[in-house]
Formats: sequence, structure tokens, C-alpha cells
Amino acid sequence: MPIQDRIASLDDATARRVLDSIARAQSTSAETALTPALRQALRDFATGVEIAAVPASDGDLARAALLLLADDPQRQPILTALIEGPAPAQFGPVKNAAVVAAALLVLQLYVKFEYDKDGRWSVEIIKTPVDKTLLAPVVEKLLNYTPSK
Repeated sequence: MPIQDRIASLDDATARRVLDSIARAQSTSAETALTPALRQALRDFATGVEIAAVPASDGDLARAALLLLADDPQRQPILTALIEGPAPAQFGPVKNAAVVAAALLVLQLYVKFEYDKDGRWSVEIIKTPVDKTLLAPVVEKLLNYTPSK
């Protein structure tokens, strides 16, 4: 079964765990808070892309970010190992803020968030994924994210 199909069929808890595991492995000083200003910058970035106003759960957001990562053949073995392997015994539930932070970290592998000269966020593509249509769902899920209780 292709990695994309495995990701699409993940339950919310597993998708959150896999995404969090990948985010923890990143050593970066990336933006990890979805502030109102950054949310607006993502809306501006997505101009011309139809963003459905459908609420997105943390599992939806995690799966969209994982699908974007799966577009890179070098990351597929890591994703496969995390999906198929057992959950670490010490791994606790992934909190809502961690899912947003992890999704933002993944997104920043492809786009750069930067303050412009007027003190507003700007977003620009720095690495185009093979399948460009994978960026839009991550942005859409971030913009429509509703934390689970």
C-alpha cells in the first residue's frame, strides 16, 4: 500500500504521534505559533486557492502535513517506520498546540515566514514540493483548525 494511502487511513492519535515525532527531530528555530498575523499571511499566501470553510481537527491537520512530507521520497522510509512501528511507551497524548506547531514546522520546510519591512508577516515558497497541490491542504487545515477537547 502506498505511503499516502497509509497516511490517509491513520487514526487521529497515530497521525498526531507521527507528526510530533518528526517535528521533535527537527532542529530549527522555525515559527511555531499560529498568531492572527500569521493566519492572515497564510490567507494572503493562499489567494487564488479555494479554501473550504470546513472545520479541521488536529488529526486532519496532522494527516495533511504528513502527506506533504510523504511527497519527498527521502522522508518516506522514516514515515513508514513511524507509522508501522509501535508507539513509544513514554509517549503521552499530543496536545493541540503541539499539532499546530508541528504542522507549522512541516510547512516551513517548503515556505518561509518572514516579517516584511512594514512589520507584517509574508509567506513565500522556498522549496516547491513535487506535487504543488499538497501545500494548499496544509494551509487550509491550519486556517480551519478547531482544537479537539
